[in-house]
Amino acid sequence: MATAIDFEALMKEARQKQKLAKNNAAVQDSTLPSAAAEEVSLHDNATLPARPRCSLHQEHHRVHSMPQNVYHLNEWLSEADEELLLNFADASPSSRWTQLRGRRLQNLGGLPQGGDSGGMIPEPLPKIMISICQALVDAGIFDAEAPPNHVLVNEYQPGQGIEPHRDGPIYAPRVAILSLGSQCRFDFVHNDPQRKLYGSLLLPRKGLLIFDGEAYTMYLHSVPQHLGYNHGKTERVGGGWAPSSASAQGISHVQTSIACRRAQRLWGLIRGVLHVVEPNDSGDCVVAVPPLSSPGEQD
Repeated sequence: MATAIDFEALMKEARQKQKLAKNNAAVQDSTLPSAAAEEVSLHDNATLPARPRCSLHQEHHRVHSMPQNVYHLNEWLSEADEELLLNFADASPSSRWTQLRGRRLQNLGGLPQGGDSGGMIPEPLPKIMISICQALVDAGIFDAEAPPNHVLVNEYQPGQGIEPHRDGPIYAPRVAILSLGSQCRFDFVHNDPQRKLYGSLLLPRKGLLIFDGEAYTMYLHSVPQHLGYNHGKTERVGGGWAPSSASAQGISHVQTSIACRRAQRLWGLIRGVLHVVEPNDSGDCVVAVPPLSSPGEQD
């Protein structure tokens, strides 16, 4: 059975590799050609265009064949939004990336520390990520009183993935996942020794997956390490294949078996860290959840 120990081991590995990556890349990044440094700054300081975005309506957006509290908003991002975010990732300096087994990632907003006494020493979010967090608040996906303060950017190459896991007690029990670059399978798995599959989703580009409650606390989730998928075994949210629940809202028809290949893809995993550790004037550490500033207020 998966416990917080799994989470702590993953975070320990991430912290060690991120520290090593920063040390190895410090000299390289400090001597970036001016054009490359300007490109990093350009994409860091971009913001999502202001436009109405789909708000969460729980019954309408619920994925009925999955555990309770799983929702999907199709086409939540525009083509231009997706391009901005992909450009941000492509222009990121090497010191931001941490290479793990089956993926590489960026921790934006700070690096969470595992364990019961863990917290996160906050770091400024890039403006483009602040604008995403604000858009999620505006859409009713996160509460304005407890906005998201951490973004994990995961990059998966074809054939890469992550084993079934839970995200750990350091996070507020709601997560929003933006899919970029390619469709991908996402599994919910029973949290028991057999780890039996509960159900699979085929997530489209530009869509927004949200889960909390039972889906977050009682089940594991994973990205299978496959090069391609058979639509006959996965539910495609936002209009597509759903062998077990063709009548569910948002599902258009059933198809027996259509194969697709997965391309390089990114995930923006957005959530709230419950304990933010900040030093006070005396040098001691205090725990706080900082308010989300608007893109115009962020230096």
